[in-house]
Amino acid sequence: MEADATDPDDLRELDEEVTRAVARIYRRFRAERAEGELGDAALSALGHLHRHGPTSLGALSEHEKVTPASMSQTVNRLTSLALAARTPDPDDGRRVLFILTEEGHTLAAASREQRHRWFRERLAGLSVADREVLRRAASILEAIADD
Repeated sequence: MEADATDPDDLRELDEEVTRAVARIYRRFRAERAEGELGDAALSALGHLHRHGPTSLGALSEHEKVTPASMSQTVNRLTSLALAARTPDPDDGRRVLFILTEEGHTLAAASREQRHRWFRERLAGLSVADREVLRRAASILEAIADD
């Protein structure tokens, strides 16, 4: 018999199961990287710059939910490795934007592809029915995230 969706114990159990599964897949996904690759914070900032283009320190800090001082260390590492560069904001010459270098774009794209290749290989091993369940679950999780 199907559990009542408003049963607090059932909701608590579902909450724990989904949270645990999402957290585990997220950790595993982030762990799929080349030996010696940048750490999580630097890769995340690199990915943001790759997807969104020039970004201020404040916007990067806000997006990553870290302090500006912490993000400053991260972007300093990226610039010291010649993966990112500082450039004046064309709309406000007092502000600095961070942009990726060609090497930074290449690394961001390769890192993303490696992670997604690992995940696609796992998805390919599932039945069509299980992939459809995941497609539906992804849609539901997106809706919850947007709520």
